[in-house]
Amino acid sequence: MPGLVAQRAPHSWNHLACVAVGEQQVRETGSNQAPWTADEQKLLEQALKSYPASDKERWDKIASAVPSRSKKDCMRRYKELCELVKAKKQAQTAVAAKNKKS
Repeated sequence: MPGLVAQRAPHSWNHLACVAVGEQQVRETGSNQAPWTADEQKLLEQALKSYPASDKERWDKIASAVPSRSKKDCMRRYKELCELVKAKKQAQTAVAAKNKKS
């Protein structure tokens, strides 16, 4: 019977189950080690746009907007994304400088 339910259950049920597992991990460990999903990434990006850096409770608000992630998870992900953007810009600058010399 569980197989039948899994076959007929809406795709969103699976997502809700993943969110519930993620929320439980956050409650138990203060962190969710699972890879970030596209939905979580989208929620994080929206929250980053919604809450300015000047807001003293910014990271608490951002974490509340991404229910399956802790404040620490959101801050870590933001730092990772900043590093990726920085590395990409450096690579582009290096390529541009190399092309200029040629």
